[in-house]
Amino acid sequence: MARRYPREVHEFIAANVVGRTTRELVSLVNARFNLDFTESAMKSYKTNHHLKSGTPGGLPAGHASDVFPQAIADYIRENYKGVGNTEMARRLNEIFGTSYSVKQINSFYKNHKLNSGLDGRFEKGHIPANKGKKGVCAPGCERTQFRKGNLPATTKPVGYERINRDGYVEVKVKMRPSRPDCNDNFVAKHRLIWEQAYGPIPPDCVVIFKDGNRRNFNLSNLALVTKAERLEMTRRGLFSTDAELTEAGVMVARVRTTVYKKKKAAKKRGKGA
Repeated sequence: MARRYPREVHEFIAANVVGRTTRELVSLVNARFNLDFTESAMKSYKTNHHLKSGTPGGLPAGHASDVFPQAIADYIRENYKGVGNTEMARRLNEIFGTSYSVKQINSFYKNHKLNSGLDGRFEKGHIPANKGKKGVCAPGCERTQFRKGNLPATTKPVGYERINRDGYVEVKVKMRPSRPDCNDNFVAKHRLIWEQAYGPIPPDCVVIFKDGNRRNFNLSNLALVTKAERLEMTRRGLFSTDAELTEAGVMVARVRTTVYKKKKAAKKRGKGA
């Protein structure tokens, strides 16, 4: 429950609030009426009774804070034009022997509505500090620079094998890819073996392992199927670790996809009739 004060206390506070800080007002009221006002209680009292000191932050105009003594505050007000937070902090610390941070100066500028006029942009005609220095290095450093076409010491030779994220073995077939965004300097080993034996693989076909072992590169363990046939085998569960069963699955998938294509073609002809 809020404490009620006598009317004369309220009238005294209302008569003396203007131009005084909360601390000064607390001291004055407690001395006059022998009360125990705290600064927090006085702030609440002023808010509840719509009483204002009339100066920003409850301080008299021009009042210097403990952080920024009057002499320093005056220096900032006289020199802030064209001087940013960082430079002002440097000047103050050098002249007054203080240790202001850039953040403190920024707060002072903001609280006192001081605008340095700087927007952080380079002025027209500005010359960069590193103009004309591109490529300049210390004498002798050119001996350790990479030259055009240089290959790192860790570069793997043609024929190097690796395993990709899907578990397939890939073979390096050339030193560099055709483009930075492609990976055509590596080819899946099972595709490479098939092409060496039978020629290029059609775009709509893939090579599968009959026994499901991606390390068994025996030519008899590889089979060429269309992507549609592979999809049908996956849907029907026709892949097996038994090579003969997978071969049978390939035949089933081939028949089913052929039937589907013929039905689709017949249906299309029927609509066109």
